Amino acid sequence: MLFWLPVAAVTAFGAQEATPTVCLADQCQVQLKEAENQLLQSRQKAVEAHHREAEARRLALIFAIMMIAAVLAGLALYLGRRAAAARVRSRHLQAQADAAAEAGRAKGAFLANMNHELRSPLNAMLGFSRLLMAEPSLSARVRQDVAIILRSGEHLYALINQMLEISKIEAGRLGLDLVQFDLYALLEELEESFSLGARQKGLQLLVGAAGTVPRHVKTDVVKLRQVLTNLLTNAIKFTATGSVALQVEARFHAERTHLSFSVTDTGVGVGSEEVRKLDGTFMQAQAGRHSAESTGFGLSVTRSFVQLLGGELRVTSQAGHGTTVQFELPVEVVAGARAAGAHDSPRRRVTGIAEGQRGVRILAVDDWPEGRQLLVRLLEPLGFEVREAADGLQAVEACEQWSPHLVCMDMRMPVMNGQEATRRIKAQPGGERIVIVALTASSFGEEREAILACGCDDFLRKPFREEALLELLARHLGVRYEYETLLPEREDETPRASMAALPGPLREALGEALGRLDVDAIERAIDAVTSHDEKLGRRMAELAGLFDYDRLRKMLEAAPREGAA
Repeated sequence: MLFWLPVAAVTAFGAQEATPTVCLADQCQVQLKEAENQLLQSRQKAVEAHHREAEARRLALIFAIMMIAAVLAGLALYLGRRAAAARVRSRHLQAQADAAAEAGRAKGAFLANMNHELRSPLNAMLGFSRLLMAEPSLSARVRQDVAIILRSGEHLYALINQMLEISKIEAGRLGLDLVQFDLYALLEELEESFSLGARQKGLQLLVGAAGTVPRHVKTDVVKLRQVLTNLLTNAIKFTATGSVALQVEARFHAERTHLSFSVTDTGVGVGSEEVRKLDGTFMQAQAGRHSAESTGFGLSVTRSFVQLLGGELRVTSQAGHGTTVQFELPVEVVAGARAAGAHDSPRRRVTGIAEGQRGVRILAVDDWPEGRQLLVRLLEPLGFEVREAADGLQAVEACEQWSPHLVCMDMRMPVMNGQEATRRIKAQPGGERIVIVALTASSFGEEREAILACGCDDFLRKPFREEALLELLARHLGVRYEYETLLPEREDETPRASMAALPGPLREALGEALGRLDVDAIERAIDAVTSHDEKLGRRMAELAGLFDYDRLRKMLEAAPREGAA
């Protein structure tokens, strides 16, 4: 240790001498170091700033990516929910469509059932009422009661038709069934149907056609008849005095023929504002709302039918001055048609089959006993041989054993329906020679096509008229008929002397009763005339039984009074 002391002293002394130079160098080095440090620090700060900026950019990029991812995730979620909602809506719409289709099928089945269940009893009611009206032994009072039943049944039938047609319009099942028919006969039928109601109200019913109107045309006769029936019903219902007129004219446009129909009445009429409102389905005029019989949908059905037939309904009216309803329809004129002005022999009631044609066999097939009995009552008195079958299976067996010439086949029956029975009958040996006529309440065109496709030779809709059935038998079997002998028009002139010889009080009582259309008073007056002149009384009773009060009035007016020059 002592050894190191001199050395330390020497070193210290040397260090003292070199201090200024060393200090300057050290200072320079320190300054350089500081400068380097500052440069390093500035570089470090720049790097740190760069790192911070890069980190910021990275964070911003990450945030942007996260935002984009969130937006995309939200969009994917939204689209997924929309897709799920669309699938749910699609399934819902499909379920609705299936339900609507099922409802349509159910509605179609319901309408078919309602057609059958309503029209079958109506067919029997109207048919037997018409049979009673033709019974000569009925008294005038009983005939009047039967006429009320018949008229009420026909009114009910018209209402049922309107309701069913409205249902078919809603179900989209309304179509056209174009057939050839006799327009002149249709007008006569309408005049005959409405003449009694018009006479009872003291109205004059005028039905006519211009001479250029073709007799045989082709259109949907069922819908045309319903249109004219609705219009005439309303016209008579809302007319208290005066007249109701149905007029038909023909208009020729290039190669097309149009028939113009107009129904004019002198009734209550409607205002111009109400006319504009009558387009609604169940809209009624003021007069209709005051009528207990008005339903409000007759005009809607009429308008729909006219449009379907290719025309447009036009109503012109003035309150208190009557109404005119007019429409024009395109029709096809059947070759060989004649004008409606051509005079044919008047319509006559069939009394039997012409000589040499006996033994015509008819099979009546219907699950309704009344329906079969109606056919028996209509055909047997005319000379036809008629047997009955309650279902399709019995019909097939009857055709095998009895071989009828014609089968009146109901379509809706238990055990075996009419279509299957028709196919089996046509498949039998000789079955192709048996004429099968479908009796059905259906009014759907596609059902008629299916019925004819199964082998039926023709189609007759319930309720049917005797004339339509007999015309069908004549067309398919070539049957000829004998007719009642019509009394000459001059027969009303034969009792002129007897009428002139009637005492004044009897003539006045009969005239007043006819003026009031009082059925009881007319019957009492005729009874009094019969006590005075039996032959004249019987003739009057015959006309009264036919409700031909116009001819009674003409007889009374044409005969000179007793003592007159």
